[in-house]
Amino acid sequence: MPTPIPKAHPALSNGTVLAGQWKIDGELSHTRASLVYRAKHVRTGIRTAIKVMAPPGGVLQPEAVARFEREAMMTARLTSPNVLRVSDFGRTDAGFPYLVMELLDGMTLREVLDERRADGEPGLPPAGTLAIADGLLRALTEAHDLGMVHRGVKPDNVFLSGL
Repeated sequence: MPTPIPKAHPALSNGTVLAGQWKIDGELSHTRASLVYRAKHVRTGIRTAIKVMAPPGGVLQPEAVARFEREAMMTARLTSPNVLRVSDFGRTDAGFPYLVMELLDGMTLREVLDERRADGEPGLPPAGTLAIADGLLRALTEAHDLGMVHRGVKPDNVFLSGL
């Protein structure tokens, strides 16, 4: 269960247009440090996800902002089909950093692992496990080749599209 969003977080309401380009359609998820919204580009209609940095208490730490922006720039350089596409980043009117990502359809690996088949076994067959591991390792190899280290490799951050 996600933690409640403190009132100091920079929540964006439905219909808000961010940077004159991205119309917010609703919240997808939130963590203690970020909010993720569903949005649509106002001119092209392309659907996206927008992650807004939302630190506890709403206080931005300069080093955390610099890391967020550095990660956005580096992630945008990745070309692996196993990595979420980042197409833009900037700051909200209130000064909170955000990044624009492709909007995926599917489930997190955590959600898949938590599902149970009728016989009580985990909801992921061995062949599926190998395919996921292969894709994850290919993505991490490309990131490492570019000097990047992913600090959050965990089932909650592995998204399986097309499910």
